[in-house]
Amino acid sequence: MLVFTGCERRLSSANIEIANRQQEIAAKRTSRNAQVKEGLALKEVESILGQPARVETEKRPILVQKNLEVTRWYYEQDGKTVELVFVDGNLQGTIPTFEQAPSAPVAPPKVIAPGALQTNVSQH
Repeated sequence: MLVFTGCERRLSSANIEIANRQQEIAAKRTSRNAQVKEGLALKEVESILGQPARVETEKRPILVQKNLEVTRWYYEQDGKTVELVFVDGNLQGTIPTFEQAPSAPVAPPKVIAPGALQTNVSQH
């Protein structure tokens, strides 16, 4: 039996920069929903950054009483966690690097306003 140890995939700042450049382009696309900014799709982010360490999905009501799917992806490296927020399958905001100073996690709002969701870096 062959076992690989220490084969952890590491995210580089270069990969994050590429994803953020692609996110800027995607954000200029016309949105299907006025409540949600356009952004990179889940698969697009995964193709650049790889699979996240953890994924959480939830339903949130918005002002027009439509439930949008909110998905959070977490990448963990060197005791820090980068959180990406997707609304209706589109990345919201830019992707922080692990080198950026950690910020305190902010509780997401009950009602989502355009641009209210963001990505976070935290240390654990």
